[in-house]
Amino acid sequence: RALLVGVVYKGDTAGPELRGAIGDALSLREYLRNHQGFTELRLLTEDPALAQGAPTREGILAGLRWLVRGAEPGDSLFFYFSGRAIEWRDHTGGTRRALSPQDFSTGVVGDHEIFQELILPLPGGVVLTVLCDCHPSGSVLELPYTFAQPLPEDSFPSAYGPTPALSARNPLFRGEWVLGAASTQGSPRAASLLLPRW
Repeated sequence: RALLVGVVYKGDTAGPELRGAIGDALSLREYLRNHQGFTELRLLTEDPALAQGAPTREGILAGLRWLVRGAEPGDSLFFYFSGRAIEWRDHTGGTRRALSPQDFSTGVVGDHEIFQELILPLPGGVVLTVLCDCHPSGSVLELPYTFAQPLPEDSFPSAYGPTPALSARNPLFRGEWVLGAASTQGSPRAASLLLPRW
């Protein structure tokens, strides 16, 4: 099962339109369907002729609930978001992150909400892959461990080098493992997250 979100922000004067977001989501849908065997795919975009819903705040949250509903050990789930993200310092000095939906002026999809709707409900044995094509996204999942290391210009994952220290674990996470990738500072090679089961 896969949830693919592409937000162009058509007509938004606060920033540029992301013209490639829908095309990227469509390309990924075809790849998952034709090469990875995914049969249940939901696409949220601003183009109603292509999508199964709009990429609004409520649409994305409903999509996350749909993605994990009924998940069982052995299932593979995939969440893709192409759009904008934001980050800010909370009252404790920690960094919070959120995805910006089409209707972001009415609210964003915060990291705590994504954790509650997408990560917390996962039973053991389910594999979830998350790819956020947005800046800044960092760890929008509130995962228990974060692996982040820049990649050299001429390399790919085999050249990660030594594994950096992992952050403190989140005791609420029960999944087997989650793999997410995020671009930071505009570079798709800048960060990768890998969460093993402890």
